[in-house]
Amino acid sequence: MIKEDVFERKDGTYISYEKYEPDEKSNQFGLVYLHGLLSSKKCKKATFVKEYAIAHNMPYLIFDFTAHGESWGKPEDVRIGRCFQDACDMIREKTKGPQILLGSSLGGWIGLLLSQEMPENIKAFIGLAAAPDFTKMLWDHILNEENRNFLKKGGILGPSEETKGYCFCNDFFEDAKKYFLLNKKINYNNPVVLIKGDRDFLVPESVAFKVKDNLTSEDVSVWTIKGAEHPLSRPTDLQIIENAIEFLLKRIKK
Repeated sequence: MIKEDVFERKDGTYISYEKYEPDEKSNQFGLVYLHGLLSSKKCKKATFVKEYAIAHNMPYLIFDFTAHGESWGKPEDVRIGRCFQDACDMIREKTKGPQILLGSSLGGWIGLLLSQEMPENIKAFIGLAAAPDFTKMLWDHILNEENRNFLKKGGILGPSEETKGYCFCNDFFEDAKKYFLLNKKINYNNPVVLIKGDRDFLVPESVAFKVKDNLTSEDVSVWTIKGAEHPLSRPTDLQIIENAIEFLLKRIKK
């Protein structure tokens, strides 16, 4: 049965989610999808995960991070820490048993944090153009000195055409520093597939390989899709994501 609801917290914030529990499971694993910045649980990849799970009698969970989609918050309320807490709460409260986690861009960063936090729940991870530490790249290479000084004085950039719909404040960048992963070991020892496009001009190609090197797991693959851009939402991209799910199912069922 598909259930759409909100997870309410005592502080008045809430997370909009959708989950599915089949009457008869085909196996013990569920699927959890984490969307990217400015995306939501209604994006193409989330819809694909839903359809795959239903077709294979697998549970799924999708939800909107804070300040995204139908969840609580305004654009300026986005924080990496809040997104991480959202994911922790939703896994603990709305899933049962082992999961395969799929994280896209921002969701890939959160997924790597979550995999370290609860490896007993996350039995495999698929990073889809995963973008850990992307705030550092934004601050160092995209924002100019005038932008940075404006933010340091308490200003808010965007959302606007100039910022391509994004909204940034200084707290967003300061909070993110606590969750950087590219400068340390990522303590996760279960199977991982990192998928990237060779035409992804938002996340440098080096990021996937840095994540691979930092992971303590010995079971890590990097898959590069020819002609794919950052969204990884073409039919051919979705087919490769399906291949990755089935590849990992075989590995964790051993």
